Amino acid sequence: MSDASQIRRPAPDRFEKLGYGPRHQRKPLTALDLRSQLMLEYMLVGCQHRDICDRIGVQVGEPMTQQQASDAVGFRRRNGRFVFQQAIFQKGLAKGIEELRSGARVQAIRRMIELMNDPGDGSAACKTVQLKAASAIMGDESKSAVTVNVGVSAQLSPGVVIRLPAEVKSPPLEQAQPPIIEHGGAMRTSPIDGQLRYLPDDEDANG
Repeated sequence: MSDASQIRRPAPDRFEKLGYGPRHQRKPLTALDLRSQLMLEYMLVGCQHRDICDRIGVQVGEPMTQQQASDAVGFRRRNGRFVFQQAIFQKGLAKGIEELRSGARVQAIRRMIELMNDPGDGSAACKTVQLKAASAIMGDESKSAVTVNVGVSAQLSPGVVIRLPAEVKSPPLEQAQPPIIEHGGAMRTSPIDGQLRYLPDDEDANG
């Protein structure tokens, strides 16, 4: 039986040599080292070194994807994904994106002012652009409009349709008074089907 001390441990990868610990025992990062900070910078504002950009296949100053930034700083892609998924990296990424948005807000407002003041050709489309630019500057575009949707549905239920002869008058839907009986009569047993019906006196006499 071999001694446990003689069991050779796998050689540490370069990510472990950088102080991140073994791959299956890595704890969440509490700080970003220089490589991770550089990876974050490349994703936000790109790289200013032409040789690195040519190697990755991007333009100078072009923001990189997570995979491109990992390759640029020399991380294995699985190690780059590990750094990218850390809460401290995501916090720095969100902060950088918000700074970019705030920095571009002034330029965006100036552009909207130019669109609002540009008369164009006077068409309806140009006026629509001017109106939207003015609304965006005033902040009205962020207000949500109230939309009311009214739906009308009819519920049908199965039944039997009885077609009355043309000579039979249709009864009114609502009657304030009971129907007027022109001929006298009473409830009697019909001689035809033996059912109890209202029969006029002349019909009963004829029957």
